[in-house]
Amino acid sequence: MRMFEFPGRKKPAAGDKPSGKDFMAETKKAHETLFARFVERVEAGQFEDFGSFYGALQEASWQLLEERCKKSFRNGKLYAGSSR
Repeated sequence: MRMFEFPGRKKPAAGDKPSGKDFMAETKKAHETLFARFVERVEAGQFEDFGSFYGALQEASWQLLEERCKKSFRNGKLYAGSSR
């Protein structure tokens, strides 16, 4: 028995929940898509200066991360492959 395994604890079946790697890969892809949209907005001249661009990008990035994290929690427990 490994140090952190508990007797009688059933391991989830494969496919029951995403792994932490899957969660991080999906989050990275979502951030890349978000950044690509911001590049398009910069090229279209929608921002006056770097400060307005960076502020909008940071706000959108935090919203995206918050949304991803809300999806990964269930009943106050981390769902994305955490053992806690």
